[in-house]
Amino acid sequence: NTNDLANKDYELENVATVPSVTQDVAMDGTVDGIYFYGASLLFESKVAIRYYFGASNGVDGYTFCVGDASYTAKEKDGYYYVDIPGINPQDLDKTVELTVTGADNAELTVAYSPLMYIQRMYHKDNSSAELKNLLQAMYGYHLAAATFTGIQEEETLPDTTVYYWNDF
Repeated sequence: NTNDLANKDYELENVATVPSVTQDVAMDGTVDGIYFYGASLLFESKVAIRYYFGASNGVDGYTFCVGDASYTAKEKDGYYYVDIPGINPQDLDKTVELTVTGADNAELTVAYSPLMYIQRMYHKDNSSAELKNLLQAMYGYHLAAATFTGIQEEETLPDTTVYYWNDF
């Protein structure tokens, strides 16, 4: 009923505070002909990390793996990207290491986590209010999911009120 919304007259208070300490992407090694360009998040039913690479001669002959899983790079706007899907909310702080291997078996490993994106974009001056609201809600959801699944003990979480989905 769009004329009588469930959250009408509801004010949200004490939302989770996104930490301002940010980490840099960790990289180890090099592979001739390809370089790490950047990373972003995809907001779907589960979060996905998208790693971007520059490769002037294409990506034939390179492999892209996370653990034992292999991924196919796709081209977009002159860059290549690899999506790592299916990241659960309680795991947004977990680093995902993507390894690129060249034909000569040289390796480049890029380590990135969704929390790195959340922190960086939330505190970026030109991020929109809508994006900041989404990122703050995601961070609160991450804290609640981590507590619910027992990944973190509640007393180790930041001093903030965590709202659960049914509180909104």
